[in-house]
Amino acid sequence: MKKSITTLIGIFIAAVSFTAEAQDQSLLWKISGNGLDKPSYIFGTIHIMCSDYELEDKVQSALANSDQVYLELDMDDPAMTTKMQQLAVNKDMKNFSSELTDEDKKKLNEFLVANYNAGLEQLGILKPFALMGMILIKRISCDAPNGVEELIKTEAIRSKKEIKGLETVEFQMGLFDNVPLEDQMVWIMDLLEDDYPEEYSQMMEAYQEEDLDKLELLMAESPGMANYLDMLLYQRNQNWVPLISEISKNKSTFYGVGAAHLTGQKGIISLLKKEGYTVNPVL
Repeated sequence: MKKSITTLIGIFIAAVSFTAEAQDQSLLWKISGNGLDKPSYIFGTIHIMCSDYELEDKVQSALANSDQVYLELDMDDPAMTTKMQQLAVNKDMKNFSSELTDEDKKKLNEFLVANYNAGLEQLGILKPFALMGMILIKRISCDAPNGVEELIKTEAIRSKKEIKGLETVEFQMGLFDNVPLEDQMVWIMDLLEDDYPEEYSQMMEAYQEEDLDKLELLMAESPGMANYLDMLLYQRNQNWVPLISEISKNKSTFYGVGAAHLTGQKGIISLLKKEGYTVNPVL
């Protein structure tokens, strides 16, 4: 399952099905036609950034021209952080470290103690996907991690636009409850591989260059995630398209979702086109 974690980060920090057809190079797309009075926009985000990334002028313009903002989650919900903290803990405070080999347990424990002054005895009660975020930040030496969604949220609040969510915290965080614990253990250990920071840097570079072709190729190299793409990507895309269709009829809307959801034959762009919408890249 080598490089499976890169795909995982690509999914929830933005994995796509590989297609031979070249992608248009943009993270921002305009949705029009099919009876819409005003266009809406969909933008590919990434959930953890460690750079001086700023929203481009075209994204700022699309936000300004939209009546409201929809992200994957309602990020201005004051209860969101509390819900996430509650849902990040294993049922009955079970410690997952018993699922690790002695060698992996030692390696992970040493990393956690060195970086958080707490080991598996304390942090092993967290669900693996919650711990992965903590590990990732340290592996990419990120002192001030931020997400593109946070930039969108800040701009939406500044311009007094309402923010809503396509999914609930409970649904999104519950997705990984359907992934066998042994696979999540592999993903955690993949994060500690020596070459992981370089893999992450390549993905960040592709994202900042808006190179969907490269993003797709990088993520397609992760066969370990193949069993979970339907649950983590494609089913959610299918769920979102009717919502986007209905929401966009009433108000011009700026949608921000993980960039991985945009591309491929089962991506949102293709699905919206099949529904009769005109979906064009904003260059």
